[in-house]
Amino acid sequence: MYIVQKKKLSLLILPLFTIILYFSSAAFAAKNAIFLDSAEEITSLFILPNDSIIAAAKTHDHGVALMKLDKNGKCVWNKKFGGDANTTRFPLIYCDTIHAATLSPQKSITALFHTVIYDKKRVEGVRFLQLDSQTGKILQKTFIKDDNASLYPVAIVPRQNHFLIALIAIDSQLRLVSQIRAYDADFKLLWKSIVPNPHKSDLALHKLYPTKNGFIAIGALYNHKHPYKTVALTFYSKKELHINKTHTLPCTLEANTFIRTQRGFACIYEKGNFPVLVQFDSRLHIISQKRLNDINGTVTALTATKDNGFVLAGRYYICKNSCNFFIKLDSHGNLMRLERFGGKFWDTVHVVTETDDSYIVAGSNLSHFTTKRVGWIRFIKK
Repeated sequence: MYIVQKKKLSLLILPLFTIILYFSSAAFAAKNAIFLDSAEEITSLFILPNDSIIAAAKTHDHGVALMKLDKNGKCVWNKKFGGDANTTRFPLIYCDTIHAATLSPQKSITALFHTVIYDKKRVEGVRFLQLDSQTGKILQKTFIKDDNASLYPVAIVPRQNHFLIALIAIDSQLRLVSQIRAYDADFKLLWKSIVPNPHKSDLALHKLYPTKNGFIAIGALYNHKHPYKTVALTFYSKKELHINKTHTLPCTLEANTFIRTQRGFACIYEKGNFPVLVQFDSRLHIISQKRLNDINGTVTALTATKDNGFVLAGRYYICKNSCNFFIKLDSHGNLMRLERFGGKFWDTVHVVTETDDSYIVAGSNLSHFTTKRVGWIRFIKK
């Protein structure tokens, strides 16, 4: 009798222990983090002058959202677009992640995302949205499409009286062509041009940076011999897109790890499971490379700080708990600060940025029981 009761007790204790272990891990992940239930993942952050935040997010029903948070992470307004994937109402609107967004000089937020609309027929294109950053009111919106290709926005750069947009066009034969377009403040097309490609591989742009006499485009080459190769194209014209120079870069563009700095540019790549910080001058000549031997993991977010240093975040390859890391580096790439956070399995970092008194890390967390991702944001005091 005693043995039977003991076996029953052990059977009860084992799942109870598993539940406690899971929730203790989840509680550890939630410590000092603010979960945004309406968001599946946070993909971009923009800091306003009063340290309030504009967050771009992906929602659970194939929509996107822009939300304003105060400096403590409390939601001020939340604007959702597209989605409704679980209904049979038409039109059905499916939106990808907000691929490109920016704050204009007037502090309005402009966002672009690939959109598919199902009504009487399938319509695919790019949605432009411009919102007032204070109130969330929609100031302008438009929709562009190409009857011969699917368009995916990858970058937007505000200029004094217009926007530069980088797009990837994929035709019915799955051929990939990169474009750069200019739109005025009312989203009317000024000009568009196909990016000349001196390589035999498909070129997919990822980043766009204006220069004094043109701009620099960062992209990746894809073919069967070199499935992934990062290049930089320097254009000395703002419209005709004449290539001045092509650089091959030791960078990784899958994550948000190529940035502009006060000295030029910087990026992260991995060598032997350790990240390497590469710094470039404004002409993309390598200034320095620094292997970060304290981190055996992958970096998924990088930004430059006001003191000419860097903050980055990512995930350890091997860990028992607190599997995410936050790192502060000085201008030479020397380690100044290291913090661990997050749970054991399901935290992913997508973006890191800085305010006057805090660093902000944001990403998503996967619930083991519901398999539902929830966006989160974490404040780390300086």
